[in-house]
Amino acid sequence: MKGDIMLRKLSFWKGPDGRLMVRGSVVLSTAVLLAVGCKVGPDYIAPPAPKVQSDWSAKQEEMHEGTPTDTSQVHNELPALDDWWTVFHDETLNLLLKTVNEQNLDLKMAAQRIYQAEMDYRYARGELFPAIGTSASFSRAMGPGVGGKTHTYQSNWTWDAAASWEVDIFGQIQRYVEAYSAAWDATVEDRNNVKMLLLAETARTYINARLFQEEERIVRADIQTQETYLEKIAARKEVGKDSDVELVQSQANLATVRASLPKIQASFHACVTRLGTLMGATPEMVLDILTQDTAFIPCAPDALAVGIPADILRRRPDIRALERRLAQQTALVGATQAELYPKFYIDGTFGLQADRIEDLFEGRSITASIMPRLQWRIFEFGRVRCSIAKQESVTEEMRLQYQYAVLEAAEEVNNAIMEYVKLQDQYDEQLNSVKNYDEALKLSLDLYETGKREYMVVLDSQRYRLSNRLTLANVHAQLASSVVTLYTALGGGWQIDPQSASSLSSDFLRSNFVPGNQIQLSVPGEGINQQGPAEARTSATNILNSSKPQTSYASELPPEGTPKRQNRRNGGITNAPEAVPMVPEADDLSQYPIPAQNQSILKQAAPAPQVGGKARVQRSKATPVRGRQSSDPLLDGLLEE
Repeated sequence: MKGDIMLRKLSFWKGPDGRLMVRGSVVLSTAVLLAVGCKVGPDYIAPPAPKVQSDWSAKQEEMHEGTPTDTSQVHNELPALDDWWTVFHDETLNLLLKTVNEQNLDLKMAAQRIYQAEMDYRYARGELFPAIGTSASFSRAMGPGVGGKTHTYQSNWTWDAAASWEVDIFGQIQRYVEAYSAAWDATVEDRNNVKMLLLAETARTYINARLFQEEERIVRADIQTQETYLEKIAARKEVGKDSDVELVQSQANLATVRASLPKIQASFHACVTRLGTLMGATPEMVLDILTQDTAFIPCAPDALAVGIPADILRRRPDIRALERRLAQQTALVGATQAELYPKFYIDGTFGLQADRIEDLFEGRSITASIMPRLQWRIFEFGRVRCSIAKQESVTEEMRLQYQYAVLEAAEEVNNAIMEYVKLQDQYDEQLNSVKNYDEALKLSLDLYETGKREYMVVLDSQRYRLSNRLTLANVHAQLASSVVTLYTALGGGWQIDPQSASSLSSDFLRSNFVPGNQIQLSVPGEGINQQGPAEARTSATNILNSSKPQTSYASELPPEGTPKRQNRRNGGITNAPEAVPMVPEADDLSQYPIPAQNQSILKQAAPAPQVGGKARVQRSKATPVRGRQSSDPLLDGLLEE
């Protein structure tokens, strides 16, 4: 039950002498006006984060009987997370991600949700001000006749303006404004999280597409080799060196390898269609992009910067969103506690009323009133306290959820680091296996030619060789995907807005981690202020209609005489000079050209590198060069014969 207490009503009208007359007391409570701005309930304080290690445990773990993990591949330099995909040095991947960033429908829907949250916030702020409305009317009534007249007519012209204001003495409206402000911030972080996940999914799908292209090349090369073997066996059979058994075995093995092609092609088609969905394009356009150049699996760098655990809170948008929702819930606790206190309203009207329109603006036609009003749920305190207890419980749940998310994020990064390091070791071992099977096949062919081994030995060596080459391609793709996973776990793929109200402060990070977690404050996004949400937050309209700055892309070349090293990703086929790319400052790859209508993205070249740029973060010890064994030496030898 709501108790409504009506304060004394004040009425205004024009007296006979034209002066404004007041009936009732004109004294309003001065204390009520002075109390405006007081807020009940708890003020939000950033929660203490769980204690985390000063370094990633995956870098310190001993794996095999006390043998320490080789962690030279990862180091604590601050990574360039805004555009982590440039570590692959793959222009096709860069352009695909640019297109996703500009055309993906999920991102556009997330931007609309930001706009909706902004409108909710602005609507809530409007409740702090009086609501004013106006109306006008005209009526003409017919009455019974008087003094011999048949009827009498009465006209009435009116115009009214009414205002109502809830005096937010105990800050309930202000708490709701805080809640909507935090919800707006959380929606911005949700969009950043969507962007991060979309870019990661696009990169993984692209890597898988390149993997299936590589597998098809490997299988087709093996088919070509086996067809050559089959021709040689048929020729040997004609001269009596081989029998039908060897010929049938060779035909069966060739058919088995050919049968593996349709599955690979179907998997590649699935990647193409998925990329089309992510890019907002047709599969035909994506296929045109992927077939314009030689398809190589992107090469992972030999070393990556992973930063320190405290950096997670600076980057992970999902954690930042949880922190903002905790602030929102804290504000709702205060708004609920305000229900224990009375609400004060001031209602007022001002109008004109006359029988004739020409008299409407005369002084005697003015009507006015003011009515202070009080509303208090004095008989519902039990239910209000239940609501408060529930909101406090929800707040504590969200606080625990936030702390768990921090621990889970550290777990993801540790696992990603370990996967990246161990996949590098697996790649090296698998590469040695491929080389050994190449040699084994060559030896078995020599023994078969001299009659010292049966052809079945050659077939077994051939099958193992093909299987190991396919496994090597898969490990190569897994290694590239592990880089994507690692940078996603670190919160890469979006750019911190230096004016973001939800950005975590340096003091908060310093006070919530164990000693030794030295936070380097020179990363992109430093200068984050602690202004209020209304002053500091970037408008969602700016996100919807943002102009993308153009930046240059420069690389720093090594001086003359710098030694070259063998690239571990291409089987030692080529050497790569050391080079360090400059980190682009924009998060949307604006340095790359926008794809033209009905044209392949690859037909527009990226700007030429500018020598002399200085890198802010060293990503790897050398620039990876995509490479593979493009020809089959055994096939070349057979063709020469």
